[in-house]
Amino acid sequence: MTKPKEFQDSSYSKKWRSSSSFPFFKHIILLLLLVTCLHAKGQKNDKKAIGKIDSLIVVADDLYMNGKDRELILIVEKKIIPESKKNNYERGLCYGHFYIASCLSFAGKYLKSNIYIKKSQSYTSYLKSDFMQSSRNYGLIGDNLTDLGLYTAAAQNYHKAVSEIEKIKTKNYNDLLTQSTTYNTMANLYNIQNFQDSAYSYLLKERKILRRIPLHIAYREVGSSYSSLGNYYLFKKNLDSAEYYLQKSLSILNNKEHPYEIEALIGMGDLYVYRKRNDKAIQYYQEALSKASNDNLRSLGIIYKKLGDFYFKCNDIEKARKYSILGLRFEDSINVNMDRDRNFIVNEILEGEKEIYENENRKVNYEIELLVGVIILLLIIIYVFQKSKKQNDLKLNIKELEIAKKAAYTNELEQKLKISLHEVIEAAKKNSPVFFEKFQSLHPDFSIKLLEINGSLTTNELILLAYVYLNFPSKEIASYTFRSYRTVQSRKYMLRKKLNLETNQDLYLWLKRKT
Repeated sequence: MTKPKEFQDSSYSKKWRSSSSFPFFKHIILLLLLVTCLHAKGQKNDKKAIGKIDSLIVVADDLYMNGKDRELILIVEKKIIPESKKNNYERGLCYGHFYIASCLSFAGKYLKSNIYIKKSQSYTSYLKSDFMQSSRNYGLIGDNLTDLGLYTAAAQNYHKAVSEIEKIKTKNYNDLLTQSTTYNTMANLYNIQNFQDSAYSYLLKERKILRRIPLHIAYREVGSSYSSLGNYYLFKKNLDSAEYYLQKSLSILNNKEHPYEIEALIGMGDLYVYRKRNDKAIQYYQEALSKASNDNLRSLGIIYKKLGDFYFKCNDIEKARKYSILGLRFEDSINVNMDRDRNFIVNEILEGEKEIYENENRKVNYEIELLVGVIILLLIIIYVFQKSKKQNDLKLNIKELEIAKKAAYTNELEQKLKISLHEVIEAAKKNSPVFFEKFQSLHPDFSIKLLEINGSLTTNELILLAYVYLNFPSKEIASYTFRSYRTVQSRKYMLRKKLNLETNQDLYLWLKRKT
């Protein structure tokens, strides 16, 4: 059979293949060029979007520094976080979650605040290059723990914040502001614990840093620093120095609508109470009240308490009652959330310590296994071979023991539920003779475990430890038990010695672990 002519002509066939292959490759090249152009355009758009997010962070940072939480939340939730998620931009997500955590902390929602801080801290690859933001995160955790009364854990986080910021060799103004703020919060922590000399030393460190920053940039921090110094001198009864620094604070923060201004106004009110100038005192307290927003529950609670005490001293019982009730309402609303958040965060701290301990043990075990791996493996094989039956019996015994423990634990819980925690706390507040009996019904192992540590503990000492276990501050313990604050502090100090606690150990956390 004769082939068609076109298939017989080999030259024609070759010509057809070569001419058709050129446009094929030409299309591929054009397609590659198109993809490259689109990719370049996408990169350009990404850079533009990231630049926009960075600009929003600058705006948000200014709102954060000025305490404008409502505007800050809007810009973060509506723009920074959605845009950062869209572009997978870790810096925007890290900062966005931090800003939300800060607003929640200011509103007294510490548990939610800590959740958002953890989200911010989860961007570890980014934070390796942004020591300032890493320091801010630790500082905010410290602030939350301070407000919850967990002072030892707070100090640990503040020290981490200082350590992070000190990694920056050449600090810009933002870095210096972060460092100064950390020193101010550490001063506040020591002030709360009545360690005034330590607080003063950190205030001096803060002032040294703030002198390196122009006032128009650091006016908030300078105003806060002067306010803290004023309150320090007020505590020392050096009224002239106190007035000097408080007035300097107000002259800087005047009409800036910043929470730091409220602190200085309250300080001035206290100053004039000392001077028995009631007309001036009430003027400053009322001004502080007018500038405190409903979001600032802690400041409002303090102001209402100050006004209640003030009117009580002035024998204006009606106003004293009005403001005292308002103060108690705010205090109760804060304490309800704080108790819940504190318990949750204490458990987190304990779990974290347990995890660190377990990680350290794993590291040591790994190093040992690396050195004597073969020997250990042989010993395990021999042991398993010889003791397999014994292990099976042991597992059965352990399971039976666990079942028995669970049954005992269930019975124990049923007994505990008969006496509510509320009853115990109320009995403690009333210094009731049955307080300790009820407490022991709720915590039957409490005395046993403490007496195992030191058998010489008296009943009165165990009662004081029960108050500490319930997280009553020293001032409240003194009030409820009709003792002086100094006596309670002295007894706690003697108990720390009897229980062999180190200086840096928190008695409350220690009791939680041991009992």
